[in-house]
Amino acid sequence: HGARQHVIASVQAGVILVCVSIALLFLGVTYVDVAEGFKVLGGLGLALGIGFLISSGLSYRLSKSFGLLDRDRSVEKLTA
Repeated sequence: HGARQHVIASVQAGVILVCVSIALLFLGVTYVDVAEGFKVLGGLGLALGIGFLISSGLSYRLSKSFGLLDRDRSVEKLTA
């Protein structure tokens, strides 16, 4: 896999984790009897999701500055 695929995978993981975490936090507000567990899981998942998104942004910027994204595109043209 190239740099572009790794960045896309990180963005996908981040978005999914953020969405699931928001749902867990919503459940924590809705169901008071089990709220603590939902809020803890939602908070941890949200932190992980945001971490994935930040990581993918940094990976993209670093890959672009190192010229890895251009190299991936050149390899794709050669193999097509």
